[in-house]
Amino acid sequence: DVDALVESLPADLDEKYLNEQIALRQGQVDAISSRLSSRILGSYDQFVQGMVEIGELNLDIERTAKLCDTGRSHLLTAKQSLTHTGLKILSEHRKRLIYRQIIGYLQEIAMVHEAQGEVKKAAEKGNYPQAIRTCQDCMQRLTAVKDFTVARILQKRLTEAYAQVQSKLDTSLVDMCRKFDEDRYRLVLEAYRLLGKHYTVIEKIQRYFLNAVASQSHDVVFSFILQDEALSRGSTPSELKKKTFKELCALLPDDLFYSCLTHILACYTDLMHSHWILSNWHSRHDAEDRKRASIEQAEGNQAARGKTTVDIWAELMRFKKTMWDHMQRHCSRMLSTSNLATFKIDSFLKVYCTFLFAILYIVSTCF
Repeated sequence: DVDALVESLPADLDEKYLNEQIALRQGQVDAISSRLSSRILGSYDQFVQGMVEIGELNLDIERTAKLCDTGRSHLLTAKQSLTHTGLKILSEHRKRLIYRQIIGYLQEIAMVHEAQGEVKKAAEKGNYPQAIRTCQDCMQRLTAVKDFTVARILQKRLTEAYAQVQSKLDTSLVDMCRKFDEDRYRLVLEAYRLLGKHYTVIEKIQRYFLNAVASQSHDVVFSFILQDEALSRGSTPSELKKKTFKELCALLPDDLFYSCLTHILACYTDLMHSHWILSNWHSRHDAEDRKRASIEQAEGNQAARGKTTVDIWAELMRFKKTMWDHMQRHCSRMLSTSNLATFKIDSFLKVYCTFLFAILYIVSTCF
């Protein structure tokens, strides 16, 4: 410490004292240097060996550092390669999944496209249940691919085909009212059940029967009037077609009245016969359905099917009087417009017998 050294100096400090202190300190330095040199010279071999070891250690450290750098570089490359390969694998797997999904969508679209032709063929053959099932199945398939533009186009076409099938179905039911066919009628009923409109069948049957009475009566009188050149010359067929049944009957000449009335009664007889066959079919299948239900303990759709058959048969039994009254009103309109006094007794008896035969036939078969 400088302060302590200054305090230790004598008060009478002179050059002699300083020289003595210098000599003393120089002697100490020389002694220390001598001892240090001796120790160094005694440990020279160890010093050289240590320096050699230090040099080798330095080389080892440098090599280790280079190896670490190389290893770090290899690890980084491996890490990058592994990450890139993994991402590439994941990307390829995702692409494969997307392609499979797209292929599935395209297959669904292709199936719907092919099914349109099947719907048309089934409807043309009268197999309406198959056509409706195919349409409903296609509608369900299109919900999975609704985002595709082509799917919306197919759905529009399928909706149109579905509407055409229902229109043809109604037309077939009209034909059943005019000429009953058991096999076709069974398909028609099944088609209405698939549509969920089985409860409207009896309403349609009743309306079609009444329309058939009116339309056939009108068409028969219209066809007889066209046979008279004098009447057809005064008006065009389209103008005559627009006239009501009573107006056409008023134009009917007396010489054609007998034949026209006979044809109308024949049409009524055919309609009542179709009604009887239809009622008989439902009555028979009502018994079969109840027997099958008791054996199989049917539920759900089978129970609904049996209930529909029973309802149609019961309504047909109630409707036959309405249908007969409708026929009577048309006959009354026709007879009210004719001068029966001009009839010959033979012609009148023929009409009466034909009319009576039709009544007896209808009553015996339907009532």
